[in-house]
This record gives sequence, structure tokens and C-alpha cells, in this order.
Amino acid sequence: MSKYFTPERVKEACQHLGNFHSGKVLVPLVLAVNGVNHHSNVVLKDHAGTDSGFLKNHFHGHLIGLSQAGERNNIRPSFNDVSLEVGDFISIGRQQLWANLYSQTGYNALKNKGVLSVTNGGIRLQPTFRNEFETNLASSFYFEEMLVWLYAFIGFPETINSWDELFIYFQESYLGSGCRIAPEFSSRFNANNGVPWPTDLLNDRPSNEAFIEILITSRSQTYFDYSTFVMEFLEKLNDSGVRVSHDLVNRFITSLLTKRFLIFTGLAGSGKTKLAQSFAKWISSHENQYAIISVGPDWTSNENVLGYADALDINRYVTPKILQLIIEANEPANTNKPFFIILDEMNLSHVERYFADILSALESDEDVHLHSDSGASARSGVPKSVKIPSNLFIIGTVNVDETTYMFSPKVLDRANVIEFRVTRQELGEYLDNPSNINLSLISSKGQRFGPAFVATAKQEQFTLEVQDKKVIKEELLILFDVLSKFGVEFGFRTAKEIARYLYFYKKVSSNGYITRDAIDMQILQKLLPKLHGPRKKMERLLWVLASICNIEHKWEGDSSAGNMSNDRGVEPEATAPLVSATEESSIVETPEEGGRTTSSEDLSNIRESTEGDIAIPLIEEQLINRDEIFEKITKAMQLHSSSNPLSERDGELINKWENAYYKRSYEKIQRMLILLEQNGFVSFSEA
Repeated sequence: MSKYFTPERVKEACQHLGNFHSGKVLVPLVLAVNGVNHHSNVVLKDHAGTDSGFLKNHFHGHLIGLSQAGERNNIRPSFNDVSLEVGDFISIGRQQLWANLYSQTGYNALKNKGVLSVTNGGIRLQPTFRNEFETNLASSFYFEEMLVWLYAFIGFPETINSWDELFIYFQESYLGSGCRIAPEFSSRFNANNGVPWPTDLLNDRPSNEAFIEILITSRSQTYFDYSTFVMEFLEKLNDSGVRVSHDLVNRFITSLLTKRFLIFTGLAGSGKTKLAQSFAKWISSHENQYAIISVGPDWTSNENVLGYADALDINRYVTPKILQLIIEANEPANTNKPFFIILDEMNLSHVERYFADILSALESDEDVHLHSDSGASARSGVPKSVKIPSNLFIIGTVNVDETTYMFSPKVLDRANVIEFRVTRQELGEYLDNPSNINLSLISSKGQRFGPAFVATAKQEQFTLEVQDKKVIKEELLILFDVLSKFGVEFGFRTAKEIARYLYFYKKVSSNGYITRDAIDMQILQKLLPKLHGPRKKMERLLWVLASICNIEHKWEGDSSAGNMSNDRGVEPEATAPLVSATEESSIVETPEEGGRTTSSEDLSNIRESTEGDIAIPLIEEQLINRDEIFEKITKAMQLHSSSNPLSERDGELINKWENAYYKRSYEKIQRMLILLEQNGFVSFSEA
């Protein structure tokens, strides 16, 4: 077990260190921990070392979860020679740290003054070193504050209860048991300055987010601790009585970060609206940041969304709640706050009739026209046009019955669709312990995450690991070729958003990440929802998709590729940018879609097969069992009895969804096929 200083105490230490020059503190400190003395030469690399050793242990960004930028990722407390952003107590830098042998303030300077001997045989202190050291570093320097920094992020043994004990532990960690630093350093590097030992030490390490919020204010608005974010939201959901699985929360948050428009579908009373409402209340600082809007069957135009100019009063504009929220989200003071529109039962009317302007603006980033009147006071102060801001998130809930309408491809192509289903086990657990929901317990508890959540969702650039990129590329091309044979292929936007989903799913899922699961979720949430129609159109397609989802996909060179997990303890391959602000996707190195049908040649080079109707992509180092998958696809295209996903033996399905490669998608396809047999027609939402 370890103990930790509070972030506030670390901040105090940084403030103290800000009175001193880094070179006057750290150069002697590196010498001291390497055992440099006046009677023998010491080769630093044979001991604690410098940049790659001692300094990396205490001054590297990974200690607080900061990813590496460029070649280096060093963090500096606020020494008086370190440039900081306003309000910060730590600086993040790429250049080499200050103990460089040949820097102006490093060992070379001490050598030139004759206080340090530097040769191929090592470093040795000269008789004049002590005087130079004490002259450069004032007696007002308290080494206790340096110890706070050194153990701020890594903690120290719980058995330590004084500065003396911590100082001894520090020395022996680098010099060996019973060893101490040379006496030439002891006048400044000691624990005898009368600094009170903290009484508020922590048994648990503060989160990286907590450190960054206190110490690097400029960074705290954009740093996003995915793991802490998810776990705290789950805890508050549980406290408030909302029952949602960890998996569903992961998919929900990933989908929101991927795209600001999300659709929930499922049984009435399964928790769709409650989850959306809970998240909005939890992350918002004020109730004006979200609204639940009940869609009515009479919503036949955009007036219920964007309002209208009063024809009888030139100064009045009828402003519905949705438009009020959009205008509020656009206010300069609110651009880093998340705002939420929750459309309850959004398919009670045709979505395209009332929401087409919003859907188009989400993609084009163009302003939405409201009215043509000029003047600052015209139309109740409502502007002539309004932008759909990047801090606005839209969540729609969908029930399916005889009073509702189907979604068009235009709507479904722009959203992830998450299905809510209640399992027998979940229902049993609820009946064992039914509880009332109290959302007042969750209100604003996660508001500190708001700015970072918005900044993360705005992030245009993202990078997939090389192996992930290979897997997703081949899987998408196989699916593209199958779907294109039935006229339901996807385009560049879908390819980009699926890749983006994989990127964020890996972040949100942390050590539980598996590439296969992420692809499974995207087949389920992005591709299957667009499928609907009669048996003549759907049966063959669903059989083919079932064959793809059922058979194991075996990858060359890595038995876990496709099953790739983030917790294997293996250093990842070099990464390659997948999407930039100016490129739609490097999966699709072609212009954006517009005015033409996407072809497989646009997505990659395709090898035409003479064995059947489906061409299989030919890509380096990919599927080992490509031919086996192709054979299954061909049989499914022919509706061969061996490919029937609903084949039974002794009254049970032979191909159980639990054994499929893409489990969730295969289960959904089986349900769609059952409904298709019963009704002769099927849609994603009804199955």
C-alpha cells in the first residue's frame, strides 16, 4: 500500500520551486542520486542515469496520463526559468530536460567553472563544488518541497510518517540500502527545514484528471480521463436507481463522441429516455443545458423545431424550446458546455419533415435560415440564421408500433442506433430489488467533465493502430461488397464514422477493448438498422450477413488480431493517421461522396472472383481463411440449406448466437429472419 500527497499540496510544492532556477536544483540533484562524490569518478549511465533514468521516473508526462507529443513528453514544476501558461503550475515540454551534459546551465557549465571534472571515465566533484552549489541555491530552498514533487504521482510506502523517513527512502531507492548522498550536497538537500509533515495524506492515488485540474489549468479543459468518466457516471446511475449495464454505457458514450446524433430504439419502458436524461443531468451544470421534447404526430414541418416569424407581428418570432436551446448553446460563454436535445418518440411523425434542416446542418456546418428580417431587435432578438454548434448533442428515442413511422436512410446514415433490450436475468434482478429512480442524486455531479467531453467530441483528428486499421479496412470491404450486391452499400461518411467509433471505443473500454467487439457493435448499430423490406428483398441478404458474422475470422501473424485486446502487455505497432481535418478518411483515399454511387474501387482494390457473385478484397497480410469465408458467402447467396441461420435440431437452433464471431450482430440477424418468416416483412426496429 502507498500514501499520496493531495493535489493541493503538490501545487504548494510547485509554488515553492517556482522561486528557484531548474538548473541550480536538478543538475546537482542528478549528481547526488547517481552517487557523484569528490574521491572517485562516476559514470551516470551505470547508476540512476539522467534523462532516461532518474528524470524520467519523476518528470515524464505518462505519470499523469499525458500522451507523448513529438519525441519527448516532459513535465516541469514551476521553476522560475520555466515558461508556464497563466494559472498553470506545471509546464509540458518536448525538449530535453535540464541535466544535459553540454547545456548552458548543465554539467558543462560546472566543468568550465572548475567545480566538476568531466572525463570519459566519469564525473567527479572538485573541492570548490560545495561553495558553488551553496552560492547558486539559496538556503531558502526546502528539499521537503522537492520530495513532494518527486513522489506526487507515484506515492511512497505507507510505513513512512516523516520527512526524515521519506528522505532516507529516497536516497536508498537510488544509492542502495544504508547509502546516503555525498556531504557536499547535504546543506541544501536535507529534510531539516521545519516543514510540517502533512496530516491529510491520501490512501488512494488522486486521478490524473484531479492532478491536471489543479496543476495544469490550461490543459484541464481538454484533458479527458475516459476511465474515470465512465466509472463515475456508472456509480451515479446506480446511486440514483437507474439500471444500465457497463457495456451499454460504453457504447452510449462512444457513440456520442463519434457523432453528436444518436438514436435509442427498443421496448417502451426499457430505459431509453431515462438514460439520455440521466447523462444530460449528470454532466450539465444547469438545467437550461438540456430539454426533453415530446414529438407529436402533428409535426409535419420544421416549425416545431425552428419556430416561425409571426405574420401578424413583425417584431415577434415564435421560439420553440429546441430553438431556444440551440441559441443558448451558441452563446460565447457556453461553447465549452454540453447541451442536449432529447427527442422522445421522435418517429411519431416523419423525421425528415420536421428535422431535415438540422440533419443537413450537422453535416454541412452551414447556418440554418430562420427569417429575413434585419435589425438587432427584429423578431424577438432571434437571429436571421443559427448554427448547429459542436457542443450540441441530439438523442432521439424510438418506439415501434402501428402509430410510428420508419426512418429513412438519410436519418439512419447519420446516427448510431443503440437497441435497448431487457434480458430475463436483468428483469429477475430488478424484481429481486425494485427501486425508485431519484435523478436529483445525479444532477450536475459530472459537470467538471463537461468542457473536456465537448473538446473530445470536437476532435477531428484520430489515429488507429496499424493492426486495427488493417482489420477494419478488410472487414468493411467485405461488408461493402456484400451490401452493394443488394443496393444497400454504404459510403465514405459511414466508413469514417465506423473507424472513428473504433478509436473512441478503445479509449472508453480501456483494458477491456477488443477490436472484434467494436466491429460487431458497428455492424449492429450502423449497418443493420438501414435494412428493411419484404422477404424477396431481405432473406438472401440476411443469410449472407449471417454467414459473415457467424464464421471465425482468422488473421495472419497474430492469433489475437480481430480479437485484439488492449491488455496484452505488448507495445503497440507504430500508428498511422486515419483521419485528418482535411481528409475524409485514409480508408477511402478519394473525394467525398456527391452525385454518384460509391463503388468498391473507391474503397480499395478489389479482386474479381470467378467462383461466385461476391468479390473479396485482396489486401496484404489479412485473413488466413479468406476462401472459407468466401465459400460460406457463396452458399448463403444460393440459400443453401447448410447456410440457414435458423436451422434447428431437436427444437433448438443449431447455430447459437453465443458461438458466432460477431455475436450481437448475428443474434439480431436471427431475430430479423424469424420476424421475416412470420410476417413476410422485416425492419431492424421491429425485430
